[in-house]
Amino acid sequence: MHRILWGGPAHGITGVHEWTFTEDGDGVVVRTRESWAGAPVDADRDNLAAALDDSLSTWLDALKKAAE
Repeated sequence: MHRILWGGPAHGITGVHEWTFTEDGDGVVVRTRESWAGAPVDADRDNLAAALDDSLSTWLDALKKAAE
């Protein structure tokens, strides 16, 4: 598998999350993207964008730790 994609609603926000995995020498490059839409996002875009960025970093850090 090279890609995982899922999405759905939570607390008035519809999210779509994508993970891609690309072999790179002896390792794998992982990229993640997520989008959020909905009234809560429209009402507080900057704070929710920061929360999303923090969440993605936390996920990637945890994956890196588990892989090492």
